[in-house]
Amino acid sequence: MNYRNTCYFASVENKTWQDSHKACFSLNSSLVKMDSKEDLDFFNSLYLYHWIGLNRSQNAGSWQWTEGSLFSSGLFNIKLKSPGGDCIAYGSRTSGHAENCTTAKNYICEYSRRQPFAGNT
Repeated sequence: MNYRNTCYFASVENKTWQDSHKACFSLNSSLVKMDSKEDLDFFNSLYLYHWIGLNRSQNAGSWQWTEGSLFSSGLFNIKLKSPGGDCIAYGSRTSGHAENCTTAKNYICEYSRRQPFAGNT
């Protein structure tokens, strides 16, 4: 799938959050980061329920994207779905679901394409 200069891969196989993260990395991509209303609108239109690149470490306690930026709590709600829910699966219009990271689920990878150079030639 392509959207806003980004390619997305929605897996059909189930993996733990960590194995999903590794699988995306092996494809030179990362678990998807949704950080705008436009991103949410796009993913809501797909009706998917997959791991995304949002988790919290037991040390930090705050929600972080895989590249280290903090989650903006105004973007969507996070609901605890299972004990030990430190990884987020997204698929509903209003919330991510904190689930146990060892649960096997589908996942979405993203690969941002470089913008063409618009300078003088």
